[in-house]
Amino acid sequence: MCAAVSLGNSELLAGLSALVRQGNALTAQMLAHLLELEERLLHLELGFSSLFSYCVEALSMSEGAAGRRVTAARVCRRFPQAFQHVAQGDLSLCALCALAPHLTLESVSELFQTCRGKSRRQVEELLAVRFPRPDVREQIRRLPTRAPGPAVNTRALPRAKTVEAFSAPPPRAETVEAFSAPMPQPTSIVSASSSTSSAEMPVPDRPRRARELEPLSADASACISQPMRSYAS
Repeated sequence: MCAAVSLGNSELLAGLSALVRQGNALTAQMLAHLLELEERLLHLELGFSSLFSYCVEALSMSEGAAGRRVTAARVCRRFPQAFQHVAQGDLSLCALCALAPHLTLESVSELFQTCRGKSRRQVEELLAVRFPRPDVREQIRRLPTRAPGPAVNTRALPRAKTVEAFSAPPPRAETVEAFSAPMPQPTSIVSASSSTSSAEMPVPDRPRRARELEPLSADASACISQPMRSYAS
């Protein structure tokens, strides 16, 4: 990092391009090593259930990086010419992952040539035009409803006892003194009610991660690529 600070603009740009080329070559070599490791079943001997788990746990890759590399390595196993495209930077790992389910012996050369130097989004749009899929069916979900509380029967209220309480004679002096004394605080009742209310409170749902739009066909990809027009125009 200190060496990069002392470089001039032209040297910095040239060095960065050289590092990118080296990184592409190293990525192709890493895919070859992953394939050889899977062929020898070394991940099973080391106690890992799959090549993916070996990349995540032993090589400390993220799940997304491990999934892309495992999928791209298996594409290179089926079509060895993919190694050269990765080493030259013509095809990224994301592009190989998008092409994986559509590659055949008859279409591999054409698809590799068509998708050279394109981003993942551009590759998905090309695949949507060539291999259209049906639109996503609309779904209607029913909102969750809360369970109704216990019904109160007003007819069963003790009306007669209430009348008797109002018509009862006034209490005696000692009874008045008993009522004038400070009453103990119902701590147990308050704590029980607070715990019950906190347990019955609904827990808010976690915000879901917004899914990225994926083109399904030529019409769908065209609609996604065009900006939305406002009603005022």
